[in-house]
Amino acid sequence: MLPVSQRHLAIYERVSNTSKHAINMFDTQLGLRFPLSNHSSMILNMLTLMCQPDDQPLPYDGTIDVLDKLIKLAYQKLSDRKTSLNYQANVDTKIDSRLGRVDLSHR
Repeated sequence: MLPVSQRHLAIYERVSNTSKHAINMFDTQLGLRFPLSNHSSMILNMLTLMCQPDDQPLPYDGTIDVLDKLIKLAYQKLSDRKTSLNYQANVDTKIDSRLGRVDLSHR
């Protein structure tokens, strides 16, 4: 819809259910162990929608409170080094290739 002189300012890409477009909504921003408040709200909203019955306009009573506590508990547990998740190779090839160029042996 842009004029020819401005078409370089936008791109169109059809999103599909492939590994190229996959995201993990539970990932935190780089360097953070807990999601920021707006990210935490998004996670809560998504999980609440997944728990909502198809035939009702609202989730069951207490669903939001339980999910909120579970989300906080999960991030608390995984923020501890003893129970944190380890890096998994072959998930993102760009990260794998960059890590291959860095010497991590001295750390």
